[in-house]
Amino acid sequence: AHRRGFGWDIVGQVVTALRTDPRFFGAPGERLYLSGRSYTGTFCRVFVMDGFHDDTRLADGRPAVDGYVIGISSGGFELGGYHRLSSASAPLPIDDPRRVMRCSDVPAVELLSENESETHGEVLRDDGDAADDRYRLYQVAGASHVSLPARPDRPVNTYQASGGRGTPYPAMLEPASTFCMDHVAAAVYDHLDRWVA
Repeated sequence: AHRRGFGWDIVGQVVTALRTDPRFFGAPGERLYLSGRSYTGTFCRVFVMDGFHDDTRLADGRPAVDGYVIGISSGGFELGGYHRLSSASAPLPIDDPRRVMRCSDVPAVELLSENESETHGEVLRDDGDAADDRYRLYQVAGASHVSLPARPDRPVNTYQASGGRGTPYPAMLEPASTFCMDHVAAAVYDHLDRWVA
């Protein structure tokens, strides 16, 4: 068994309460999605792939979380792509199958900018439409991990990536991106909700 921190179980308890306790919304929540970007996107990947999704159930056995959007987080990005379960647990090896996203009973979507796509090759998989494997990957060319307004006082972003098998990529200097991933993300959430409904 893995040593694990309390955060995973706390999130499971919170999403279960959001779905079942009418004090939050006046009635139990109809659908609930767990999503994050960058660090919190990786948290969602670990939540699913290390069994916390399977453990977080409603009284009738249905999952408390109806779908996931894992934003700007590559499963192939060394420590950043798969968090340790606690400070006492070892980092997950780059070739561990838990880095490849799969959820058994609800849809899971990964939304990557071009930056994350550079380290995602080793964990690429096909889209899935089976009842036990509903999955989509969206890779957005030209988008960067952080979207910034083009400002004279901030002309470049410095991005240092550590890619597959522990080999660091060289530092890259790129113009600040004014591409807004929020519009793409809004469409992804809309499609996910329609898929689940």
